[in-house]
Amino acid sequence: MNYLLKRSLLCASTIFILFFSGSCKFGQSKGSVGNEASNSDSVILERATLAFYKIPDHACVSKEAELFMTEDLYNALLTAWNLPDWCVDIGGGESLSYFVTGNGGGCVGEVESVKIDSVQGSNYIIELKYSVVACEDEPVTGYYGTSTIRLSMVEEDGKWMLDNFGNNTKAWCKKYIAHEVNDFLSGETHKYMKSYDENTYTDEYIKDFDQLFKEFMARNRDYLDKIL
Repeated sequence: MNYLLKRSLLCASTIFILFFSGSCKFGQSKGSVGNEASNSDSVILERATLAFYKIPDHACVSKEAELFMTEDLYNALLTAWNLPDWCVDIGGGESLSYFVTGNGGGCVGEVESVKIDSVQGSNYIIELKYSVVACEDEPVTGYYGTSTIRLSMVEEDGKWMLDNFGNNTKAWCKKYIAHEVNDFLSGETHKYMKSYDENTYTDEYIKDFDQLFKEFMARNRDYLDKIL
């Protein structure tokens, strides 16, 4: 087993222990979902609530998320997740695990309310409030409070789909992908590795990493051509 693969397995194990040793308690939606909305608005709000639970938080993006997200958003999230990471330093890639609750602790609990905040062209901007509760693997238990997230819903192929959320997360993912790819192509990634720790980032490690990154670029060539 090559050196990079060994480190990748170690990093993956660490991430698994940190984020997946206890599943989050996802409660049933409650509150204002469709209670006072028209039939059309009810569909949008229901789809927004279902899509919210598919946003990766303390987990990678799931295959099911494709059913509730636009092709553009899903591809941005999935490509960012599949981007090879050197897996030692804390950088942009860490943010992929904390899109909803952040890294201050806690997991998504129940949706407490959801409403249409505004309509901007073909986009319905949804304001969704949810509870944050302790994750099962955390040493404390209880209720962390209530947070709010904004979702952008658009109609695609006859269904209401999540097209963006938070502070323009879709654009952040594309920018992150482009930055990492450009650094790799320019040789900056190698400089980062060597300046960080020459004992860790040996020539063998860098060679294996290069191979992984080239394979990633080959698999995602069509998508990368669109955003670079």
